[in-house]
This record gives sequence, structure tokens and C-alpha cells, in this order.
Amino acid sequence: MASNISASTSRAGDGNGPAFTCLYTNADSLTNKTDILKGLVNDTTPMVIGITEVNPKAGTPMKQDRLNIDGYEFFAKCAGGRGVCLYVKSELPATVCSVDKDDDFEESVWVELQLRDRTILLIGCLYRSPNSPTSNNHALCSLIAKTKASRWSHVLLMGDFNYGKLTWIGDGYFGTHTMTTRRKAAHKAFLAATREAALVQHVIRPTRKCPDNQTPHILDLVFSRARDRVTELDVRPHGLGKSDHFLITFSFTASPTSGSLAATTVPAGSVTSRKGDARVANNAATQRRSCNPGTVTSPRRCPIGSASATAMPAGSVTSGEKDAKGGKGAATQRRPGNLGTVTSPRDAEC
Repeated sequence: MASNISASTSRAGDGNGPAFTCLYTNADSLTNKTDILKGLVNDTTPMVIGITEVNPKAGTPMKQDRLNIDGYEFFAKCAGGRGVCLYVKSELPATVCSVDKDDDFEESVWVELQLRDRTILLIGCLYRSPNSPTSNNHALCSLIAKTKASRWSHVLLMGDFNYGKLTWIGDGYFGTHTMTTRRKAAHKAFLAATREAALVQHVIRPTRKCPDNQTPHILDLVFSRARDRVTELDVRPHGLGKSDHFLITFSFTASPTSGSLAATTVPAGSVTSRKGDARVANNAATQRRSCNPGTVTSPRRCPIGSASATAMPAGSVTSGEKDAKGGKGAATQRRPGNLGTVTSPRDAEC
């Protein structure tokens, strides 16, 4: 049984193919924020939700029954780390997958969605600790490079990578930031891996609050294979509950030649089509709008495990497509915004 939801995920005549809304944030623990997340989801209907730092810093990993949201399939890696998870609307039957059978990277979760034209969309949510050892950094680069495999026609990655000294605007790599040789090498290797995988990074505004005497950086990132695949990206000036990472909302568009976001096969359980609130932006300037996440209905499975993430300072662009000086959308994201301050900064880089 196929679930055709093309009417709910694309607008006629926009020329951009099927699109769906997404929500991502670093929750800094969902322990006391599940009701806040569900309320946020009830405002609109994001088709995909990515969360990093699901678990508290010190404490027992959260149980799946506390994380389930009605109407969504739940995929996670939450044991032994801060935890990462993906929620995918039930009418988009997703399948958990592995990008690399020898994957040694600590915290990531991956799913595949098959489109009606039988092309496959790979979605990943990752978390990299600011204290990540060199071996884990190398594993992350290897993992990202392997997303270039021909099996996946479309790729969407989101997460907190904690590479705050890199910049995603212009031609510079590190600006005026001072780093140790080891840290600089890690930043360069990560940037090289994203370019090897032909990925474009879309977030160009700071994503975390910092103390007044520190410069905010872009820690949370969204990658795809082309600049026009992610539209209506909005970095909101607040987080989930008291998290000091901001909420990021956006629309993801499959290629213009792709079929609708319809599964050719359906996993256990029946699937019914349901209209969502996905929208496609005409240009990057619409990133200023607020996209509200939406309603949900009932999850089925949970591969539990861990998490990863990364970022850069004003000055450089990842992957083949440069964004000139960013156009209107970039100008909008470069504005300071309401970044706020934190009284007790966490261990992540600002």
C-alpha cells in the first residue's frame, strides 16, 4: 500500500517539487521539556523533527515511552551519550538505516524515505561533543563523506557539531579566531568532509546564546546537496524551554524531477494520508518567517542510541555552491537577532 501525500507537501506551480516542513533543535535534555515539545508540534505539522542532547548531562537516559509523540515514528540513539533522535510523520513510512556498517562515530541516527519515483532521501541527526576526541572527529568526517553514496539521491543532515570557529559566509575559513593546531586541524577536516560529500550548509546565523563577553557562533547546522533544497529557514531567538540553543525551522524540497513524497512500501501498521502544513519559499528572504511545528499521532519503533553536531564563524562556505555574499537571505541571517545571554554557559562552544 502506497501513501501518496503529494497534495499535503507541495504547492502547485511553485516549480520546486515536493516539500515538507522540518524542526530541529538542541534540547539540552528533554527531561522536563516533552510537554513543551508536544505543544510546539501541535501548533503546525512538521513532517520531520530532529533533536540533539536528548538526555541530561549526568543522569539516566530517558525512556522511549516518555519521548513518543502521537502521529510520529520515533528513531533514536540515546544510550550512553547525550542522545539524538528523529521524529518522522507516520504517513512518511521511514526505515532506520546505516550509512557505514563500520561506523565508529558516537552519536547519530539515520533513516531513509523512498519517494514515489523510487529515489531515496537520507535523513540524519548528529551530535558531536565540544570535547570530542580526535578519533571521534575522524569518524564523523568519514561518516559524512560516505553520505555521497549513489544510493541516496537526496540528503538532509541536521545536528549540533560544535565547530564554532568555522564560518559559512564568504571566502574566509576561520576569520580572526585563534585556535590550537589540533582544533584548527579538526575544523579543516570537517569542512573538507562536507565538501567531499558535496553538501551545502544553510544556517548562517548564530544558533546559541552566549555570555555578553563572548561572540555567538553557529553550532547547529543543516546540510543538503543544493542551496535551493532548504528554504524558509528561520533561526528563532529562543530555544525549547530553557535550552540556550535556538529553534531552527525550515522547508526541505526534493529535486524538481522527483515524484511526490510517497512511499512505495509501508512498514508494519496501516498508513493514512493526512494533510500537513508544509510550505516552499520563493527566496531565502522568507527565512525571517516563523514556522510552527505541528500535530502528531503515534510512534511504532525505536532504535535507541546516541548523538552529534557542528558549526562555523562568518566567512566561509561549505561544498560546491557558494552563496556570493548570501543574498537577501544571508543578509537577514547576518543580523544580530535576539541572542540573549546565559548566566551559566554549558560546555558547548559559543
